[in-house]
Amino acid sequence: MTIATGSNCCSHCASEVCQTHRPHSVTADHGTEVAERARVLGYKVLRKPVKPAALRGLLGALLATASRG
Repeated sequence: MTIATGSNCCSHCASEVCQTHRPHSVTADHGTEVAERARVLGYKVLRKPVKPAALRGLLGALLATASRG
């Protein structure tokens, strides 16, 4: 049985669902293990509580990329 974690979901998305956009994970875990795993897998991490400006920037960048392509 595979335990569903943010990094598992991001890995699945990157490999099978959307290869044009890098996945992002939102987590309340501020440990170094999560950040290191994200770095190795090549995705970004937003830490909770997410600041509105950070979320707005992420969504704006994703929308801009999607509209180009």
